[in-house]
Amino acid sequence: MPKTWITPKPLQPSAGFQKAIGGHPLVARRLFERGFKDIQSALCFLDPTVYVPSPPTELPNLSKAVVRIVKAIRNHEPILVWGDFDVDGQTATTLLVQALGELGAIVRYHIPIRAIEGHGIQSEVLERFLERDPKPKLIITCDTGISEHGSIELANSRGVDVIITDHHELPETLPNAHAVVNTHLLPRNHPLCSLPGVGVVYKLIEELSNIENKIPDLRHYLDLVALGIVSDVAELTEDTRYLLQLGLNELRNTSRLGIRILYEITGINANQVNEDHIGFTIGPRLNALGRLSDANPVVEFLLTDNLNHAQLFANQLDGLNHRRKLLTDQVYQGAISKIEQDSSLLNTAALVLAHPGWPTGILGIVASRLVEKFGIPSFLFTIQDGIRAIGSARSIEGVNIKDAIAAQSDLLVGFGGHAGAAGLSLPAKDIQDFRVRISRTIRRMSAGKDLTPKQIIDGFITLSELSIDLLDDIERLAPFGAGNPPLVLACKDLTIINHARIGSTREHLKVVVEDPIGNVQEVLWWHGFNEILPDSSEHFDLAFIPKSNIFGGERKLQLQWVDYRPHESSVMRVKTPSPSIEVIDYRNNVDPHQLLETIRLGSDFEIWAEGNAVNIVKGLNRTQLHQAHSLIIWTTPPGYRELQSVIEKVKPDMVYLFSVNPEIDGVQAFLARLAGLVKHVLKDKDGEINLLELAANLAHKEGTVRMGLFWLEAKGIIRISYKSLNEETNLQIIKIANGSNVARPELAEITNELKIMLEETAAFRKYFESTKPEALILSRTRELDNLYPFLYA
Repeated sequence: MPKTWITPKPLQPSAGFQKAIGGHPLVARRLFERGFKDIQSALCFLDPTVYVPSPPTELPNLSKAVVRIVKAIRNHEPILVWGDFDVDGQTATTLLVQALGELGAIVRYHIPIRAIEGHGIQSEVLERFLERDPKPKLIITCDTGISEHGSIELANSRGVDVIITDHHELPETLPNAHAVVNTHLLPRNHPLCSLPGVGVVYKLIEELSNIENKIPDLRHYLDLVALGIVSDVAELTEDTRYLLQLGLNELRNTSRLGIRILYEITGINANQVNEDHIGFTIGPRLNALGRLSDANPVVEFLLTDNLNHAQLFANQLDGLNHRRKLLTDQVYQGAISKIEQDSSLLNTAALVLAHPGWPTGILGIVASRLVEKFGIPSFLFTIQDGIRAIGSARSIEGVNIKDAIAAQSDLLVGFGGHAGAAGLSLPAKDIQDFRVRISRTIRRMSAGKDLTPKQIIDGFITLSELSIDLLDDIERLAPFGAGNPPLVLACKDLTIINHARIGSTREHLKVVVEDPIGNVQEVLWWHGFNEILPDSSEHFDLAFIPKSNIFGGERKLQLQWVDYRPHESSVMRVKTPSPSIEVIDYRNNVDPHQLLETIRLGSDFEIWAEGNAVNIVKGLNRTQLHQAHSLIIWTTPPGYRELQSVIEKVKPDMVYLFSVNPEIDGVQAFLARLAGLVKHVLKDKDGEINLLELAANLAHKEGTVRMGLFWLEAKGIIRISYKSLNEETNLQIIKIANGSNVARPELAEITNELKIMLEETAAFRKYFESTKPEALILSRTRELDNLYPFLYA
């Protein structure tokens, strides 16, 4: 969605301030604009050795909690740690379990399974722990518990004390726990108030160590603290920023075997680890476990010294993350499909979508992407058993989504969250009423407000001024994140001279831009595949975040695309119509093979065939095609992306449509064919898979084939591992080995996900085989982006 660029009037610090800070003037100016008016506070922000952290006892009730824990340790009372399944909860649980163990405590832990228990402390699950020997005498929560009145009363009735450590918003009345340690009990401007759950636990252990004096060095916990802070998008102010600065240094030298194995698998250079590696590589893998599976094993993974266990589990995390990305893409495209079919969905103040096949664990991720694309609050629901709708909501600046949802409380089964994000559930039959009412509420809440998306520009610069030295100066302000966003700079009057898709799913763009005097620069546009670039003749201004990248051992400048606008001197151009493609329709012909032989008498053509049809018609699959005058589409494509990719690759002036269905969209037929190809890979290719080639051999989408591999792994037939192939694009190759022949619990869930994907492909093929040919093949250019009444079957 177009954004309005805002360039705040720069505040100029004094010459003395600039001299004390040093480096590029941008750094001192940014500090001054963010409220660091004196030199000492600015230096505390930049240098953790100058900053003085707050004592842990400033957290209300922490001292009382520590006294009770000391008693439990000294009296050998069993302690149960109750965590949460996101990364903040995982790391808080691990830190507390590790520290209590090192202090000599008898400790067990439990992290709720999202699909079964949801957040918090379910009374029936707690009951099982209270009946199990040894019965806990003390329960300590991590990143959860602040609203669990009933479960805490249950524990109290059994003579079990509960200490709550949490950072979520307070309910109207606090639970009757032995001690409640929560950052919301602090004044809003307190240095500790932005700590996430793992930060609260760290301060608890810090004070516990002061009393027990058995932990010589707390620094070996800080890698966990850094993971939790970044993954929970905590506001990076004062103590939270300080702990992250120290934690990143600890991550670069971590002794945790599991994390080091993750570095190897993902191609991360340990010496260069920063907040981006946590937010975009390590955190998502840990989060995928909590979203799609059981997060309890992550505690052992983060504590283990067993190499085989660490390698096996790290590969499982990587596989789950691939599955998470695949499902995210599937749900996102499904959401776009619904909007394409019914554009009136965007004529309201909130986007509300629902589907029975959408996994609950990734709804929030997709809702965030929809907010970014359409600029309105978005709600996504999955329908369970046709009765209950469970959803996630994400909002825009200026609309408190929690308050908006609360106004519909009579429709809801339950809800929770904060101003920007929330979860909720309601009867499925009430979704339409909810859509109307939430839109009305948001329209009323936003009356008179300018909700146009804004983009803050921190400064304008020329391409020739960009350098690694400038970047080094800017990165003194890091780590970046909530409360300390990265600098967004802008260059004026650029043109595009080249662009290409990159990444394992080719959903990102690498764009090469040029300024009027010939300076060129690469820019990466994450998830830019479906976005419209300026034409090569259009002049535009580019907003970007300067970053660095290590490739081939060399550190180089890399810009991250943020936004663009037409250059002020540009004039509107009438675009030349794209060259049309002549389409000849031979679908449903009684003798397609005879027709094909007639066409073969001509020249300069490519036959696109996949699956078994490659040998039958002597065609080429999607990986083998070249540019040609004519393209013969023999096999019905599995999806829009595959068709678009082939049209762009061949650049035909003429297309012959045969569209022969490969008849491999049923679950059994697909898996049988996939298993046969996998057997060949294991025998003759040392287990190394080229996913694109495998997809072409199956006449399916890469995502569907990847899900099929997940099915074979869950069935115990194969074991999947990943190897980094390209440092710059993070491409990976897949390696498989024989499995354990033991099925995993998630097999049924993956079977259902695979079935949905195959059904969607079958629906696309049916559409392709029956719709008007002129609606299928429009042109060789990006008109293809609006090819169908729905995008991506």
